[in-house]
Amino acid sequence: MYLIVKCKELNDQWECDASREPLRIVIDYNPYKKYGYEVYKIDRKTGNLTLIQEYDEY
Repeated sequence: MYLIVKCKELNDQWECDASREPLRIVIDYNPYKKYGYEVYKIDRKTGNLTLIQEYDEY
């Protein structure tokens, strides 16, 4: 399972990279292999998240 997070670049004076909004949990993340989405793999045993796709590197 994967957590999809929608990201919007801020380009503000504080140089924060993006505003992140958790979107949904999915089994297939292929539709989100594009700019603007981070994908985290959810470990089913521990619930830990591992970033597998950054919003600007897909």
